[in-house]
Amino acid sequence: MKEKQYVLIRASKYDIENSGFFDTYYEAHKEMKRQYEILSKDCVGELNDDDAWCMDNDGFVTNWKIFDI
Repeated sequence: MKEKQYVLIRASKYDIENSGFFDTYYEAHKEMKRQYEILSKDCVGELNDDDAWCMDNDGFVTNWKIFDI
């Protein structure tokens, strides 16, 4: 039986993007945190266990979500 995998999805400014498939939750969260930290320098947002969001000065929101598959 194959072990569970995780996918990180990012939605931003009318685009939905697959940010990658990961073998562990830790790897998926690490990538989400990396992307969040890059964008959050100029945004207001929140990083949680399996999701994050960030809103820039123009009101555009970027969302991340980790799904297990």
